[in-house]
Parts: sequence; C-alpha cells; structure tokens
Amino acid sequence: MAGKKYVLPPAPTGKTPALDAAVIQEKLRLKANQRLASLDALRGLNMLCIIGLASLIAAICNLQISDFQVFGEKGVKAATAFRQHWPGPTPEAISKQMDHVSWDGLRHHDTIFPLFLFLAGVSFPFSFAKQRANGRPMWRVCVKILIRGLSLFIVGYFYQNTVRFDFGELRFMGVLQHIGLAWMLAAFIYLIFANRIRTQVLICAFILVSYWLFVTLVPARDVCGPDAFTAKAFKARAAQLFTVRAPDKYAEIDEIIPEKKAPEAEQSGAEAAETETAAAETPAPEPVYVTKHSFKGILASMFDENPLPAFDAPDYPALGTVDHNLLPEGCVVNYVDRQYVPGRLYHDKKNLRKAMRDGDMESTYNPEVWRTLRDPEGLASTFPAIVTALLGMLFGGVLRRDDLLCSKMKKVAILVGYGVLLLAIGFFWHMIFPINKNLWNSSFVCFVGGYSAIALGITYLLIDVWRLRWLGFPFAVVGMNCIAIFVIRRIVNFSNARDFFFSDAISRFVPNEYPDPNFVIDPSVTDPSAVDIPMIACNNFQSIATTIAGLIVSWVFLFWLYKKRIFFKL
Repeated sequence: MAGKKYVLPPAPTGKTPALDAAVIQEKLRLKANQRLASLDALRGLNMLCIIGLASLIAAICNLQISDFQVFGEKGVKAATAFRQHWPGPTPEAISKQMDHVSWDGLRHHDTIFPLFLFLAGVSFPFSFAKQRANGRPMWRVCVKILIRGLSLFIVGYFYQNTVRFDFGELRFMGVLQHIGLAWMLAAFIYLIFANRIRTQVLICAFILVSYWLFVTLVPARDVCGPDAFTAKAFKARAAQLFTVRAPDKYAEIDEIIPEKKAPEAEQSGAEAAETETAAAETPAPEPVYVTKHSFKGILASMFDENPLPAFDAPDYPALGTVDHNLLPEGCVVNYVDRQYVPGRLYHDKKNLRKAMRDGDMESTYNPEVWRTLRDPEGLASTFPAIVTALLGMLFGGVLRRDDLLCSKMKKVAILVGYGVLLLAIGFFWHMIFPINKNLWNSSFVCFVGGYSAIALGITYLLIDVWRLRWLGFPFAVVGMNCIAIFVIRRIVNFSNARDFFFSDAISRFVPNEYPDPNFVIDPSVTDPSAVDIPMIACNNFQSIATTIAGLIVSWVFLFWLYKKRIFFKL
C-alpha cells in the first residue's frame, strides 16, 4: 500500500449536476411525449367498425350462393366450395355479430362503444405524464380534464341533434356525452388515488356491487306501488338475488309431481274408505317445473339474441320481483331517465313521454309503452361506465411503466392475465345478473373490460413488442384522428366525394345482374343468340363496392391530415 498516491476527485462546481438534471429532465419529457402505437392502432380499428367496416362485414356475410351467378358458373362453384370448406362460424352467425342485441346478451357490435371508452382511459396516464413532464401544474391538469369532459358532452349533444331549437324533441344523452362524463369522473378518481392501485380497484368493486344491488333490489317507483318498498318486499327480493337467471340455449326442464304423504297410522275399514273418498275429491297437485342450467347452454345464449317475454306470457314476472326489475319496463335505471333526463329518449321514437307530460296521453303504467321509454346511454348508467374508463387507466398505468422495471412481455402477461380474470368474473356474474349493454350493468363492465384488456395486450404484443408497425399503420392513421372522422362525417357529406371518384367505375366494372337460370329458350327458335334472355338484378356486389369506396375516401382524408400533422383533439 505504501508508495501509492491517491488522487481525490475534483470538487463539484455546481454546473455539472445541474446539466445532468437538465439532460435527465429532457429525456423524461421526450419519453413522456411518445405515443403508444398499439393504442392508436386499436382505437383506429374500433373506429373503422363504426364508420363502415362492420357494415361491410355484414354485407359480405349476407351474400347468397345465387348472388355469385353474376360471375358465371365459375363464381358459383368457387362460392360453394368456399362455403363447404370454411372452418369458422357460419357467415350468418358472423353477420349477427355486426348488430346490437335488443336487451340481454352480447355481440361484437356491443363492445365497440365500451372499447372506445376503455382506450380513452388507457391514454390518460400517458397524457397526464406528458403534461407533468412539460411543467404543467396540477390545477391546470384538473381544468383540462373538466374542459375535455364538458367539450365531449357539448360536441356529442350537437352531433346527436344537429343545430335545432325544438328542445322537446332533442336527445340529451348520447355516445360522446356518455364518454365525456364517465371519462371525466374516472380521471379525477385516478388523480386523487394515483399511487394507490388497491384503492382504485376497491372503488371499481364498490361501484359495480352497488349498481348491481341498486338495479336488482329497487323497483321503478312509477311501476310498483308502496307495497314494493317495504322491508318485507326488499327482503323477498334479496332472497332472489342469487337465482340463476341467465338465458340458457340448451336448458332442460324437468316436471316434478309432489308425492302424497302416507297415512301415519292404521285405519279401520270405514275410516280408510272415507280417506280414499276425500283423496279422490282432492284435486291433483300441480306439477313443479325445475330448470337445469348448463355451462354450455348459458355460454351459447350469451352471444345470441334473447327476446323479451311477452306481456301475456305465463312466465311474465310479477311486479316488484328481481326478474321484473331487470326488464326495460320495470328497471329503476330507465325510471331515472324517464324522470330526470330532459328531451327525447332514444327508444321513445314517438316521444310518448312528452305527450304524457303535456296531458295528451294517460300517464298510468302501461308495460308496452314503458318498455320504449328508455335510453341506452342514460344518466344512471354513467356510473358503472366510470369503471370502464378507470379500468383503462389502470391498464394504461401498466403500459406506462419503465421497461427496466416491468418488461414488455410482462406487461402483455398482465393485460392478458387480468383480462381473462375479468372475463371469468363477468361470465359468472352474468349467471345471476345477465349481461346488458343497455344498462351498462356490472357483468357487462367486467366482461367487456376483460375483452378490451386482452385486445390491447395482443395489439401491444404485435406492434410495440414485435415491432410490426406496418401492421398497425393503416389503423393508426384513423386512430390518431378518430374524433375528427366521427364528427366530420356527421357534418360533411363524404358520399359526394365517393361518388365523384368511384361511381362510374362501380357501375361499369362491378356486375349487378345475371341471366335468369329458369328461362328456357323455345326449341323452335332458329337463332337462340337473338333471344333476349331476362336478367335478374343483383346489386349486392355494387353495394359492397360502394361501402369499400366510402372507407377508402375516409381513410385518404385522414391520411392527408396525418401527413400535414393535423390532429383534432378534445
């Protein structure tokens, strides 16, 4: 050790640490300003379903074998072979998924709106980090949240109604209004409990359980009398809470006839004769029907149309029961909308509620009328929608973590794993509280939240982990301006541009008729080529081509905005 000379490091001058801090701050700012490509891609795919992709898929699936006669015998043979060897679900089943269910149940089209709200939640942690990295104080972040939520509501109001002044006929609630209110409230919850994930999860659970109890236990006050609000009535409904009421496609119904009780003691001949006479005069006991549910049957009916019971059906539920509370006419959620939402409700096409308020129609309970007095984006259903946005924020916080602390593959595992857990919770909750997008009920929130998390995890894996940016680019162009195309298409008629570029080409090159196969040429005709064969019109392929042309025009417009770096935000 002797003879070695130790040299002390130079004393800090105060400039180097400040420079390092500035460099670190700039790196954090640049990282916070980066966009998540998979988020834009999934949002764009979702928006394409709204502006025409779902209609295109339904139109293609609804094609019949006979439609391919416009391409001759080869077209018919190719279509027949394709139908025979198609490994997936039938085209008719796919087509049904491109439409909403009327009440209970779930189809793909019912997931578009909640996925949009979920992705709006996912983007908030990134937006919040960006604002804080750019030096924006917390009070300005809160003001921006408030302004964005109210802006979405106002834009949605005008989108829904256009500029009109017949206020009694205007619809107050709508898709963008629902998103604006739910996202804004979820964002404030996220800010208040930003570093307490467990607390946010407990808030989600509290909202969903409270909403479940509110819908099932509380009947509509304009439907049921005071007897339905007694402690005895609430206790009776509470006993019905865990009854399996999910529709079952393969349910088995057994008939059970109660057995007669055997006599307790031996009787004399006269007494036995009297007993037999009394038994003969006593009417036979009514059979008891027991429904056996199956996992397969519940799962099959979950993604299918489940018609509402007829009012005169023997199985129509009694007033004040849980089953009646889950019908449109008896649901307290629709009661809140009937009483407190101004304007016209979505399903009330004739505005009967206004006629009742004006005294032009009786306001006594009529189940057939009350079934239409509802809105799928109502006021009360906004509260469980908060959970959809908050789930997006929780998963967005996972994606925003540093890759050194949480690898990208681990993020994918978290999204898919918790997504599967939410799917399971939603399904089992569906058994006693059937999934219903109109009510945005608790089982719907869990199931669609899980579906959205899995979809985001797969998209993130493909685009941000495996770096397949080319795969998501066509959708990202739409996703980066999704609000713009959603609103502008309501104001600007894109069909004029579509017809300008594609109308002549479609009418000229896409066939729309074929010879009648049942027409027989008279054998006495010497020149069959001179006979005018009647033609059968088939405009399905031209309709499909027109839909594709409309999507192309919309995408090119969005690509032009993308190249000009023009992005519309609220």
